[in-house]
Amino acid sequence: MNDEPTTTTATSRTAFLWIGSVMLVVIIATATTFLIVVLFGSDNPPLAADTPTGSVAVAVHEVVLRSAPDGATAITARLDTGEPVELLGRNTEGDWLLVHPQGDPSTEGWVPTDSVNPVPPLDQISIATTLPVPGVEASASATPGSGSVAIPTFSPDLPDLIVEAAFTRNNRLTVVVANIGVVDAIGDIFLSVDGATPIPADVKPSEPLRPGDQLQITLDTEYVQRRGTVRIAVSIDPPISEESLENNEFETVVAPDRPNDLAITSVTLQGPDGSLRVTIRNNSPIPITGSATVSARESSGDFTQLGTQLPFLTLAQGETLDVDFPDTAELELELDNIEVLITTAAINDADSSNDVFPRR
Repeated sequence: MNDEPTTTTATSRTAFLWIGSVMLVVIIATATTFLIVVLFGSDNPPLAADTPTGSVAVAVHEVVLRSAPDGATAITARLDTGEPVELLGRNTEGDWLLVHPQGDPSTEGWVPTDSVNPVPPLDQISIATTLPVPGVEASASATPGSGSVAIPTFSPDLPDLIVEAAFTRNNRLTVVVANIGVVDAIGDIFLSVDGATPIPADVKPSEPLRPGDQLQITLDTEYVQRRGTVRIAVSIDPPISEESLENNEFETVVAPDRPNDLAITSVTLQGPDGSLRVTIRNNSPIPITGSATVSARESSGDFTQLGTQLPFLTLAQGETLDVDFPDTAELELELDNIEVLITTAAINDADSSNDVFPRR
């Protein structure tokens, strides 16, 4: 039997060796590529994270929106507890979020991350970029294709004076003024009541009113004699720029917190002609100014009218005023037969029982 290889056997062996060589090359190339990817990473950078569309959180407490991720920058809006906001981006550190109130995309601002909830993982929230445009008050721009969220730019930080409240203290008008801006309000504070000439507030003269501070200012010359509407405006001298001038005026209803009272203290017949004199007193804790009506009549027979006087009162606390009826001279009146009544719209009179004589 012939042991030499045939032509067919040699050809098969050659084909096998060629296929094996190709497979070895493919395996080596694949392994090399995998090793390069593992060691050096892909040539294509990962796509920037996008804030999940429609991400909504709610304010966990009252919070202000600011023009930049910094607690010393201008306030752009305010959120109440539980108010929903849409998340637009974050700063690099992740401790501030760019948001706008839900349904109000025109109002944007920054809030601390821990002031809203729930918040997606930070790596899922785009980093917002600040692109300041000098002199532009509320514009927004972004670098095309950057994958980042643009934020608006705002005017420089300013103070902002407001009248927060008005009430009475010992029947004197008391006003609460606050600075809700982000920088000091420097100057002397003035208040105008019902359009009158502004009067200086005798508190903290020449001292700045710092952001978040309040002043309770009692106007010792503004007396509350009766319930009514009052309009108050706050200003500062020398004048300053503010975030808003619309909140410098405040209108409300005030009423006395202590009783105002006018009383008839005595009714007498004066001199030899016996003319009638009525004495009234201001029992209020404040001076009283205004008109009154004092009427007298006989209390029997045909109830003859003895006259009416219309005095204008300018009575200090505890001061009295004599109101004379000169036409009653020589009528031979008897005090037991006289009735007197005082009325006034100048005050809310707390005790009507002392407005008549004799007492009933």
